[in-house]
This record gives sequence, structure tokens and C-alpha cells, in this order.
Amino acid sequence: MKIICIGRNYAAHAAELNRTTALDAEGMSAVIDPVIDACGAETVDSPEGVEVMRRTADDGTVFTTVINTAGRPVRWPHALGGEDLDLAPFETRIM
Repeated sequence: MKIICIGRNYAAHAAELNRTTALDAEGMSAVIDPVIDACGAETVDSPEGVEVMRRTADDGTVFTTVINTAGRPVRWPHALGGEDLDLAPFETRIM
């Protein structure tokens, strides 16, 4: 499977989770954003704490996984260009 979608806010979230790193959110973005751009990954603007991954199987089936990593409910209006999405704390959805 190939990842073709990654949320840009992942860098900020990773910096928040890993307080032992010398990089802050801006530093992580400086490292991660060029990698995302260089590999041609599609990006999604998702709410803070929400990660999105899209994978395509060998047979062409597309799986989109949305994970709320926040410890609070998150409302995402028009999620991925569709209907509003309400996610409970730490909820995962495969769409």
C-alpha cells in the first residue's frame, strides 16, 4: 500500500507528543514539509489533533483513515469535502 495523504498538522502534533526533541513545531514543519512536497503526497487541512491517511491497495481500493488523537471531541465541518464529521476523543474511522 502507498500513503498518498498526510495531514500537515502532523509535524506540530509530533512535536507536542515528543517533548524530548530539540525541534519545536516550526522546526518539525521545516523538516517534514519538504519531504511531503518532494514525495508528491496529497495534503489535507484537518483540525488540530486529527490525522488523515489515505492508502491505495494493489487492486485500486482506496482506504481513508481519520484518527482523532486529541483527548477531546472534534467537529470537522465538511470533512474531506463531504459531510460534517464528529469524532469522539481518540476515535478512528475508516471511510
